[in-house]
Amino acid sequence: MTPSAKFLICLLFVGVICLFGCNSQEAEQPPSQQGEVVDKEQTHASPVLDTQTLPAIDDNNTVPEDAEAIAEPVKMRFEPVRNPRGVVVMAERERQRTGFRNSDDFTLPEAIQIGELLRKEWSKLSPLDERVLRSQGIRIIKGKHLTLCTDLPPSPEIDRLPEIFDRAVPEYCHFFGVDPQHVNAWQMRGCLIDDLEKFRAVDLLGTFPTHLNGYSVEDRLWVLEQKSDYFRRHLILHEGVHGFMNNVFGTCGQDWYMESTAEYLATHRWENGRLELGIMPENTDAVMGWRRIEMVRADIKAGKIKTVDRIIRLPVRQDEPPTDYAWVWCFGFLLDNHPQYRETYRDMAKWLTFADFSNRFYLQLADHWGELQIEWLGLLDELQYGYDVPRIVIEQQEPPLGQPLTSSMAFDVDASRGWQNSGVALEMGQTYRITANGQYQLGDSPKVWYAEPNGVTFRYHKGQPVGLLIGAVVPIGLFDTDEEIPPKSVPFLSPILIGTGIELTPQQSGILYLRINDSPAELGDNKGTCRVEIEN
Repeated sequence: MTPSAKFLICLLFVGVICLFGCNSQEAEQPPSQQGEVVDKEQTHASPVLDTQTLPAIDDNNTVPEDAEAIAEPVKMRFEPVRNPRGVVVMAERERQRTGFRNSDDFTLPEAIQIGELLRKEWSKLSPLDERVLRSQGIRIIKGKHLTLCTDLPPSPEIDRLPEIFDRAVPEYCHFFGVDPQHVNAWQMRGCLIDDLEKFRAVDLLGTFPTHLNGYSVEDRLWVLEQKSDYFRRHLILHEGVHGFMNNVFGTCGQDWYMESTAEYLATHRWENGRLELGIMPENTDAVMGWRRIEMVRADIKAGKIKTVDRIIRLPVRQDEPPTDYAWVWCFGFLLDNHPQYRETYRDMAKWLTFADFSNRFYLQLADHWGELQIEWLGLLDELQYGYDVPRIVIEQQEPPLGQPLTSSMAFDVDASRGWQNSGVALEMGQTYRITANGQYQLGDSPKVWYAEPNGVTFRYHKGQPVGLLIGAVVPIGLFDTDEEIPPKSVPFLSPILIGTGIELTPQQSGILYLRINDSPAELGDNKGTCRVEIEN
């Protein structure tokens, strides 16, 4: 290796060390006497470490053996955190100390081991004095994983909250791939608050920012009383996810992942003693006070659509209403319900302490980044209660390029699915004749009813008859692009109305996709196919 090459590699190595050796970008504030943390950005962080303890290049400027690996170019879509918080600095030090140098091979057990080391920095909880609490009308409800202090009177909905929390913990474990035995002894202390002054009088508030509905730090959580039983549970489960991630991994990671996992898992169904996390609600009545779908719709209507890149890059603001939380819930919902992305989404937890976490997520899905963007925009276009991601997944063929039409081709469109690849490549400016026939079921309540390619005029979806055959000509390469895709570039959002037949002259070359117009929430009871013939 030439001296100049060695010098460049050395500079790169110094840059990597500096990345993990900087102080937090946001001002670190000291904890209170009770160990409470001041702002939300610190709720999932350990104290800042003395960066002088990190390894440095020696005085002779010798380059470590793996410097060439460090110097290898990495495709960067999302820049690493420039001034990582203390937990990232500490985790990097522990990875170096324990020999976990190759981050690409970093495993979940190793991430959990690092989490155990980070947890040693936590402040200790002081014992609860039940006599003092009773003097303020505060009682304690105990569960295996949650000890809840509340000034609310006894009721089944309140008294079962620790039990519900306990039932959520195995679901947290399943989502993140953690052995339940690892958290067998884990417990959080929670405050469910009606009157803030009662909790302030017994020093249980610490520096809890009381303008927020919920808050957590290390193994503590606070939730303000809510108008609905559902949303009270939602907030406790949301803060519970933060507590679980902190306990297992030592941090909750970057904003979009921290809040998307918490919001997604906290969206739940509690019926007849059974808890189900990560659901898509059937309607607004099932999740009173939640309103995530309404918030996203309102932003879209106001022209404030967020692309995948914006979701990942922007911080999650604690505004009221919590619109940013609605957006990250929606993103987490898509990722965990889509067969292409689910495993990656869940597996990312092992990299929570890495400054380049978001770019690692991108690299895992780089070959499907165009697909993800299009699926995301498609979800936003038709977002509604009951949205069925697996049925609305855009079907592609391998390879998805399609075949030029030489004479005619026929294709069956499944009425129970979303957009389907016809396998036919259409050329810009050439005229094609598309005809369709058949009868298919679009519902079975209160009785079975059918439609044909022109649809039915007594029900509409997105301003068009339900059952109508629609199409889209998708440019070759759109799914493979690495650029940020604006909504106007996605043909699925402005479909072609086909019905029983049209003559089509495409304005751009591409693959013909077809589907039956119906709500993504109502595909489950559809049956049958529509026969489509394409000729030039």
